[in-house]
Amino acid sequence: MTVNSKQLMDNGYSDCLKPTASELHEPAWHTEYEIAASNGWPPAPPAATHDELQMMHDSVLLPMAYSIVEKNLTEIESRARSLRPLFVKATTIVLTQMRTDLAATQQALDQAGIVVHEEEHTEGIILFRYTCRGNDGGFAITREYARKNIGSLISKYINSIFR
Repeated sequence: MTVNSKQLMDNGYSDCLKPTASELHEPAWHTEYEIAASNGWPPAPPAATHDELQMMHDSVLLPMAYSIVEKNLTEIESRARSLRPLFVKATTIVLTQMRTDLAATQQALDQAGIVVHEEEHTEGIILFRYTCRGNDGGFAITREYARKNIGSLISKYINSIFR
């Protein structure tokens, strides 16, 4: 049995398939917020942005870099070299700048309501968990990744002294 279009129109089926004028002008995609609001649900808080993830990354690696530079300062101070005062002064400047940046990063995380904590430490991998606007997430840092990034982070601070 075949159904012709006239029968569909008479039954009202075709009316429900036609888009309304407002649907023609709406975008084809919607954000999570729009979908939740249209269904009457409370909108889910957005996940962490790239900048927020970078702040979390810095809040984890900066203390590691700071402790390495601090250890190097102790070694420099204990050795008798002719350029020791220069190295001590440069290292002290780097430590001061790191401390300032770490405090600024922590303050920005606090203002954004982001909490980062170490979850687990296993065989060269450190797992971190974070809470950002009600969303839980996590990331891992390997020993090799930390070495590479801490080295470049320290280099960035040293280069900033001589600019």
